[in-house]
Amino acid sequence: MMETRKTIFRTLATVTFSSFLGFIATIVSKGYVGMYDTYILILLFGTFLSSAIYLFLFDRIEDSLWSIAKKRSLKNPVIAILKQDDCPRGATRFTPDDWRQRFAEVTREMGFRVDLIDPRQISSKYAVIINPYGEYYPEDDLVELRTLQKIERYICDGGAFVNTGGLAFFYGWDNVRRREATLAKELEGYQETALPGGSRLFVPARLWPATYAFSLVETPLWDFFKVLTTGGDPQTVRVYQEDADRRFAGDINLVGGNDQVREFRAAREPLRNAQPLLRARWPNENSPIIIYPLVALPHNKGCLILGGMALNTGIEINGIDLDRAERDKIIYAVVNLVENQRSGQIPFDWRRP
Repeated sequence: MMETRKTIFRTLATVTFSSFLGFIATIVSKGYVGMYDTYILILLFGTFLSSAIYLFLFDRIEDSLWSIAKKRSLKNPVIAILKQDDCPRGATRFTPDDWRQRFAEVTREMGFRVDLIDPRQISSKYAVIINPYGEYYPEDDLVELRTLQKIERYICDGGAFVNTGGLAFFYGWDNVRRREATLAKELEGYQETALPGGSRLFVPARLWPATYAFSLVETPLWDFFKVLTTGGDPQTVRVYQEDADRRFAGDINLVGGNDQVREFRAAREPLRNAQPLLRARWPNENSPIIIYPLVALPHNKGCLILGGMALNTGIEINGIDLDRAERDKIIYAVVNLVENQRSGQIPFDWRRP
């Protein structure tokens, strides 16, 4: 939208300046300047000058207008939860309605609104958008990934997009034809083939001939956001926070009754400008490797929030449902983050940490 406005004003400045010069040439050739000619000249030059000033100050003006709109939207924030009929879920057992109900319970007296929306309704009027399908997401075009491009634009314009479990955008669900596709790149190697005369030829071949195997690195999450994750099966890890994490998401490591989660495809270093919300040592507490089961990743004005946890394990620890505890950690982190933006404790523009 911003680029569209810039194009319109650039075109307007060009057209009005050209018309202004052409009108002057016409007047010179006539040798007479009437009252209406003067008015037209003033109008053309004034329009050109206004357009030129707007273009010169474009970034400042747009940032000011965006800040005003963002502050207004945070007064009564709307949390939107994607809902697409028949879309499968990966690494989460919770439906869109489950998320809506729990968000509504947590925010009942906080002035929030919680809506279920069609993916085609994604827009900057929502303070937060939740993808409740975990490793799946609804996609209009499984080749061009137009919905994912729309999600990225939403984030760039200042939105917070939350993926609730596993490796985000690993599977796409075709909204129209009701079919799914793995969006990661298939793993391939090279196979040696003997040719007549003793020559050899190396040709691409599947690493696992009987089935497809897909990369955890060459994925849309990397292509769009440059994020790498852990591999392997889900593991139980103990989470903790540092002061900077609490400043953004509040004290959430014990939300749900314990400080353990089933890490699954959690974000790992190297990451660009990451703001951890929950940290853990991986693969065990004695390891020097730190991963982020819950992390906010600044992307232009907004952020992508990744819940790298398995929310479909059915595991209980000391009588506590681990899946529900993980879901509540995500929900309270999102609510606290928005509240901290509303109060000015943290910037709502993620370009300014």
